[in-house]
Amino acid sequence: ALFGVSGPWAMRNYLKERGDQTVLILHAKVAQKSYGNEKR
Repeated sequence: ALFGVSGPWAMRNYLKERGDQTVLILHAKVAQKSYGNEKR
């Protein structure tokens, strides 16, 4: 419901508060994968 109220702002706030750590972890995993593939 919150997403519909403020649109992108709500999304950004939600991602910033809740997603920072998760995004970092996911990014690290993805980066590691691509790095490994490229290095091979």
